[in-house]
Amino acid sequence: MRRNSKHFFRKLMRHDRLARVRSSSFAGLLGLAALAGCGSVDQLPLGGTPEVCHPDVSAIKPVQLDMIIMLDQSGSMAETVSGGTKWSLVAYALDTFLNDPDSAGIGVALQFFSLPLPGQTIPTDAMFSCTSSDYAIPAVAMAPLPGNAVHVSGSISEHMPSGPTPTNSTRARGRR
Repeated sequence: MRRNSKHFFRKLMRHDRLARVRSSSFAGLLGLAALAGCGSVDQLPLGGTPEVCHPDVSAIKPVQLDMIIMLDQSGSMAETVSGGTKWSLVAYALDTFLNDPDSAGIGVALQFFSLPLPGQTIPTDAMFSCTSSDYAIPAVAMAPLPGNAVHVSGSISEHMPSGPTPTNSTRARGRR
């Protein structure tokens, strides 16, 4: 049995060497295809000589980037972390992004969670909205930067962290 295992091991070694030679040949073909500008290997005919190819050239068309910021205003955002509260650090980071000249043209809308129930001004642990339609209309409508930066930053400065994060109770309701 020991002899058989040595014989088997030798076969594996030979197979391994052949695989390395094949993979280096394949890598060479890939390099040749890349140098020839002909795209993928499947454009090479059998034998490996590149055909003359005519690459398609197309213009890249920019698309409008719109983003909705869903900002957690729950009480946990008042917790102190290295550098300030979670709320102050997020507000600073967003203000930096909103006023960065490279952000010009990006559409931005803003909404907060958790929202108070109708008639409340601040959500409480027992009373807050878990209704998705309450979050459908943003606190600040979608508009491009830099024009919308003042509205988004202003809305953030009018809010303070308070109340619960409704995801916990929503998850509990979903398990029932």
